[in-house]
Amino acid sequence: MFQPPVFLKSSVLQSYFGAYFPTCCCAPTKREQITLPDEEDMTFEYFISPPRDPQKNNHYVILLHGWLGNAMIPYMKDMTNQAYKEGFGVIRINQRDHGGNEALTKKPFHTARHKEVSLLIDAIVKEHNVESYSLVGFSVGASTALRIASLKQDLRLKTIVAISPYAHLEKALTNIDNNSAVQRRFLYRRLIRQMKRKTKVYPNLYQFDFLEGVPKRCLETIRLLATHHYGFRSAEEYFAASDLTNFPLQNIHVPLLVIASHDDPISDIPNLKTLNWPKNAQFLFTEKGGHVGFVSRKRLPTGSFRWAQYQAVKFIQLQTLNRNKTISPS
Repeated sequence: MFQPPVFLKSSVLQSYFGAYFPTCCCAPTKREQITLPDEEDMTFEYFISPPRDPQKNNHYVILLHGWLGNAMIPYMKDMTNQAYKEGFGVIRINQRDHGGNEALTKKPFHTARHKEVSLLIDAIVKEHNVESYSLVGFSVGASTALRIASLKQDLRLKTIVAISPYAHLEKALTNIDNNSAVQRRFLYRRLIRQMKRKTKVYPNLYQFDFLEGVPKRCLETIRLLATHHYGFRSAEEYFAASDLTNFPLQNIHVPLLVIASHDDPISDIPNLKTLNWPKNAQFLFTEKGGHVGFVSRKRLPTGSFRWAQYQAVKFIQLQTLNRNKTISPS
């Protein structure tokens, strides 16, 4: 276990500053939309930053944000900056109902939509003639990336980095509700705002009267949404469709790095350790860092203070250079 030089002792503060401390995107970026062929209700948006010198490095890093985040959230911008600075192209995907794109799709977002994200990645890769790419996910995006890679083999996919993934969705939601009242209220309000925006766009499709009188907690709300709006027969069926324990992670065929912290207030390392990881998986488990936090005390060589993103870029560099080494968390 390695202790990164973090400057905040509180896991909640680590999580907040790591995710939301303002960051400008320095890479030239173009906003795009794409509709998946032969599919209904499947229009998505993404942001693409081509490599600075495609002749030297034409590898892309595809980023998946976490629950209630978006492609423009600071931790995604920071990852874009660090990867672009090292010569990589970057593609940041906005999943449905994130980033103000509620009008693009009628069906609501939920965390078990890994199949559509997989199709979306295939379509974007084809649209831009991407020859090779790495997949980096944060929180829910990390678990989504792992599910995608466990279910298919894509020769263009070269590496995966999962930052603060969860093993069990119900456990993660319970942690959100129980570990910090500030965190619970923050995420609950973001969830409600997301639902209200969807209702405003599609007033004939969505009403949330069934939530009246329900405690203002994420777990109880999601359990009801699973059956009323997500299309599952029960909340347990929904959780099973999201839990990493139900996916063949041992089938992941590319180098994999998992970054997580023991003080993560949402996901937890003991559950992650029970998963059936592939032999090529590497782990950076830290004592401090929070959830998608990992704020460094000192500026890193890439110019950033976000340690996990720095480790992700470093890992991708090593693997794309065919230097299959175990990384040292410097």
